[in-house]
Amino acid sequence: MVLRTLAMPADTNANGDIFGGWLMSQMDIGGAIMAKEIAQGRVVTVRVDGMTFLRPVAVGDVVCCYARCVKRGNTSVTINIEVWVKKVLQNRLASATRRRKRCLSTLPLIIRENHVLCQRNKKVPGLPGT
Repeated sequence: MVLRTLAMPADTNANGDIFGGWLMSQMDIGGAIMAKEIAQGRVVTVRVDGMTFLRPVAVGDVVCCYARCVKRGNTSVTINIEVWVKKVLQNRLASATRRRKRCLSTLPLIIRENHVLCQRNKKVPGLPGT
């Protein structure tokens, strides 16, 4: 888990559900935390490959972002992020979003690949030959 936060009333849309842009922002922050730890320096999100909102997030839900580095390049990392929502009053977890995979073998509930570039001309640490 890279990020855990509480959905608040200020984050709602016109229907009273949590605004999708707020949820995407939390995912971006969680992905940036992991990318920054890997790159050991400045990072920036370059691309989001897509996401699907499976169900609304409500005020009071605990939003949990889970991240996994799936690829390291010379100056980039690719991170998959899942979002799960904890319904505190019901004491259960539910997936809030899912990323669509473009290949046949899919990982369930993956919602996005966050392509992150490291600082210009800086190599990602820990790679062979660096």
